[in-house]
Amino acid sequence: MLEQQRENLFTNNVADIGPGETVIVEIEYQQTVQQDKGLFSLRFPMVVAPRYSPKPIIQIVDFKRDSEGGSFGVIDPVPDRDKIEAPILDPRENAKINPVRMTIKLAAGFPIGSVNSPYHSLTEREHDASMRILTLQNESVPADRFFVLEWRSKGAAPNAALFREMVDGKEYILAFVTSPELPVDELRKKDRDVIFVIDNSGSMAGESISQAKAALENALNRLEPADHFNIVRFDDTLEVLFGEAVPADNENIGAALRFVRGLEAEGGTEMLPALRAALVDRRATGSDRIRQVVFITDGAIGNEQQLFDQIAQVRG
Repeated sequence: MLEQQRENLFTNNVADIGPGETVIVEIEYQQTVQQDKGLFSLRFPMVVAPRYSPKPIIQIVDFKRDSEGGSFGVIDPVPDRDKIEAPILDPRENAKINPVRMTIKLAAGFPIGSVNSPYHSLTEREHDASMRILTLQNESVPADRFFVLEWRSKGAAPNAALFREMVDGKEYILAFVTSPELPVDELRKKDRDVIFVIDNSGSMAGESISQAKAALENALNRLEPADHFNIVRFDDTLEVLFGEAVPADNENIGAALRFVRGLEAEGGTEMLPALRAALVDRRATGSDRIRQVVFITDGAIGNEQQLFDQIAQVRG
């Protein structure tokens, strides 16, 4: 039985396997190929990261002031936590537990130029003008990262293409059309209010927090003098660097860089309070500035619907 628990999370239960039997489970799904400035890409998840689920909230209500008794209720922000917290083995220590073998048949529908996988080495087995068959260079790899395939057309990328497929004697046709790229000089650049939210919880320890801090430092150094910014850091607590968004001058950028360099990874991953703090906009009226919230985290959580609801309610 295959069940969808989240937009990007499925669970699979297999039962009635007899002694010595081998069971093959075949799952087929469809996914949209991304296209960005002539670069086509397909992302195939091979690992599900551990999720942090906030603890249930216990609310106690006293009905009578002079009564010793009372009533309590439990509000669980992740009511299905038992379905999304599967046991996970560290692939660095248990690579043979879940090896992945892969064969890719890339039928692009147009002449293919370059083909690349940024996180895995590939070997090309067959090819012609509009089709490639590729395998992993190693016979198998541990399921410790996503697989990404990127390809470009030979020559200019097509603005339109038509795909045809026969399934069970029926013919299916898929068309895609892309609009011309808008010249950059026709877009007027607006001044920005940028709120950076950075996760410094325990799951970020090691390479993740180093990458996050480097990315945030890079973003701060790229701000224009007319931009404003602020930083919210969170684990199971949160801290807002400035009372409100401040100008991106040398003094404020310097203070922000010192703040970022002092961050250490520890604590839980309570995203919702940090998101609420980032979405508070005291200058929402009468401004034509672009307000952006940049959320930097490697964490997966169980209460993501609470975050989506909060964004929908207060994004303005």
